[in-house]
Amino acid sequence: MATACISARSISKTYQTREGLPVNALVDVSIDIGEAEVLAILGASGCGKSTLLRIMAGLDLGFSGDMIVKGGAVKGPGLDRGFVFQDHRLVPWMTVGENVGLGLHRMEKAQRADAIEKKLELVGLTRFRDAYPAQLSGGMAQRVAIARALAHGPDVLLLDEPFGALDALTRVTMQAEVLRIQQQEKLSCVLVTHDIEEAIYLADRILVLSSSPGTVKAVIDVDMPKPRHRASVEFTELREHIYTTHFGTH
Repeated sequence: MATACISARSISKTYQTREGLPVNALVDVSIDIGEAEVLAILGASGCGKSTLLRIMAGLDLGFSGDMIVKGGAVKGPGLDRGFVFQDHRLVPWMTVGENVGLGLHRMEKAQRADAIEKKLELVGLTRFRDAYPAQLSGGMAQRVAIARALAHGPDVLLLDEPFGALDALTRVTMQAEVLRIQQQEKLSCVLVTHDIEEAIYLADRILVLSSSPGTVKAVIDVDMPKPRHRASVEFTELREHIYTTHFGTH
């Protein structure tokens, strides 16, 4: 692998129940993510996928082990990382442009306007700059959320099941959009998903976590050129392999 952009070393996370009992969420998870690589984190509900992503983002610091991003230890959120949640979390009383520029208040006005314009162009929503979230479709709102996450020029894009609330056709369209943006911007991406097809379509490698507590069950190379065809023999064979080997079903 090329130089790692993200290095997780022996990451473990323990929660406390209301009764004060320890619950292991992640145990000894290690993975390297290369520059401009897409890693999908796949596993059953409750296996710690989102917890691992939040640790990468610096949103959860109560863990043991080492999380390194761009050569520095993660000590909190940073401008080197953009985060996209499952729900778009747009501010309803702000326009699309204002939502994209939400985290750019330290920039000079002209620089901020330029950054907003470029990211709206990137996600194909320039003409919706003055629209409000309620006027957007689900897919458009999530594209605004992606533009907002990228507005400050991060090297890393972290996506926590960002298409889970979308209908099937919109979901497929958004997967293709994320692939285009990732390749155009040469981003390192980490995608949390429970959708095996989504993981195969987008990822260079797939990290499979075991059921709770989350441990590294497998790391799978997806050795197919992009964009990938879901009906191809290679795609369907890998999907069946993951289903049967790691989830015990067809």
